[in-house]
Amino acid sequence: MRYIIFTFCFICAASFATPIDVRVLDNKGDPVKDTVVYITATNLPRDEPLESKTLVTEVAQDGRAFKPYVSVARVNQTVLFTNKDDFSHHIYSITGPVELSFIIRAQDHEVKKSFPTEGVVAMGCNIHDWMSGYIKVIDTPYYAITDSSGMGQIHVPVGLENADIIAWHPQMNESVEQKLDQQTTVTFELQNDMSPIPKQKSTQAISFYGLSK
Repeated sequence: MRYIIFTFCFICAASFATPIDVRVLDNKGDPVKDTVVYITATNLPRDEPLESKTLVTEVAQDGRAFKPYVSVARVNQTVLFTNKDDFSHHIYSITGPVELSFIIRAQDHEVKKSFPTEGVVAMGCNIHDWMSGYIKVIDTPYYAITDSSGMGQIHVPVGLENADIIAWHPQMNESVEQKLDQQTTVTFELQNDMSPIPKQKSTQAISFYGLSK
């Protein structure tokens, strides 16, 4: 009987989540892909749902590039670094709540990390110095990453107090946020030019650690 009541309450609670469509446009009106959009509030729930506790963000080294270029992870969530190349990478960070510096060998080698506080993890590779990638670490379960049309959707429960919706991308040159009230659609239009994304490839023909590529 307790199981039935619990299941019913869970379904009822989930039904009160409101989908919010978020769109991010640059100052020319073009969509901005890979923007992290997320909700903050003074009464965010502290009990993590099961899916959040088992959630894993994968950051792959693939074709001498971080894929995806921008990732998002929750505080203390597992981030799985994988190597899909047939040569090694040496990952390091220049910002973030935890300093990264580790070698990830070829062929399915994995390294697990997590981050205890919010922040921006800016990453590079000491072997392939053109590689760059970012992890945005947030302390909220309500977030999305925009697609190629600049769109993302966040399912937000009713009753959040002093809620804000924030948009972040490493190439943005401004703070972007709005108060969240009753609206179900939010559009961010940037005022400043975005910095260009660094070219994620090189003509370099030699990799280190005894592996040429």
